[in-house]
Formats: sequence, structure tokens, C-alpha cells
Amino acid sequence: TAVTEAMLDTILLKHPDAAKETSVGSVHPLHLLCANPVVTELGAATLLFAFPGAARVVDASGACPLHRLCANVAVTAPMLARLLRADHSAAARMTHSGDFALHILSRNEAATADALRMVLAAHSAAASQTDAQGFLPWQLVRGNAKALTLQALLPVLDAAEEAKAPARGSGAKRGRDDDGFDGSPSSAREVRVKTEPQMPAAPGGGIPPTF
Repeated sequence: TAVTEAMLDTILLKHPDAAKETSVGSVHPLHLLCANPVVTELGAATLLFAFPGAARVVDASGACPLHRLCANVAVTAPMLARLLRADHSAAARMTHSGDFALHILSRNEAATADALRMVLAAHSAAASQTDAQGFLPWQLVRGNAKALTLQALLPVLDAAEEAKAPARGSGAKRGRDDDGFDGSPSSAREVRVKTEPQMPAAPGGGIPPTF
């Protein structure tokens, strides 16, 4: 069932403090809404209007609503823009499992080029950071068979390439790759775009988010 802005308005009219309350694990209503597969931009806007600080709430896993939305198959660039306007720094936050929002979105089978550009614009440095499994965001996109297009891959590659020189100078980890890539964006441009065979797949397809 879709959670509409009318439903939220009705609840908030009767219980105005509900927009500020968290449940077990410091989960805020905006976390739950952003994880809901029928989330709408207006629904998120309703909660943010009632409590602008909701976008900055971090749950027990280290995730803020942006991370939850990035894992949602209903994610869109306008929804991401709505959350990033409320808390631009959310894209620079890492979950306890070592994921930036860009890592999570790169695994999402519903990720689009526009969505990836939106998160990249908020924190492009994440493009040069590996996740807990040693993968860079461009490698996650490449391993994401349903979302993989050149339009989706190239923005992440370009951001990683721009950050490559300072990142290596600071000792940042290079991405892991077992099929001939050395982890650098430039090496990826020398071969045909293909999926990552060793990437873990969720039962329904795609790569499951980790928090």
C-alpha cells in the first residue's frame, strides 16, 4: 500500500511529535519511508517539512535516510535531490559496514545515470573509496547487470579518475578485481564493459545492500 502525503498529513495532524520520534535502533519514520518500495517524493517532503532534521538522523547501523533510499528499487534522482537538499553531508557519511551512499546506489538494480550523478555531485570523493569487500563504486556498477549502461558507468569512472592521483598519494586502497583489471578507471576503458562474475547476487537478482 502506498504511503501518501495525505496519510502522513492526517497522522501528523493528530500526532505532530511523531515526525521527531525514533524506534528501536534509532530508526526514524523517514528511514522507514525511504526503504518503502512505494515511497514518493511528496511523502518524503511531508516528513521533512514536519521535521527538517529527519534527514540527518543516523540509525544503529550508521545509515541515514539517504542510504536507505539508495538501496530502494523505487529510487529516483528527484527523491535523492530532496534528501540532499535537506542534508547535503549525508552523501559523505559511511555506514558501519563501510558503505557510502554511492556504494549502495551502485549496487541498486534501479540505479540510473541521473541518480548516480546526483550522489556523485554531493560527494565525489566516494568514487575512489572501496567498500568492505574491496570494490570501488564503478566496479559495483559494472557488476550490476540490470543497471549497467555506459551512461551509468561513465560518471562514476570519471569521478574515480579525477580523484585517482590525490587518492593514491594519500594511500587510499585500490579496488579489487580478479578478472584482469588492476582497479584503475583507465584500465576499465581498455576492455569491453561486462558484468562482475564474482559479485554476490541477491535471491531476486542484483546485489544486496549491506548496512
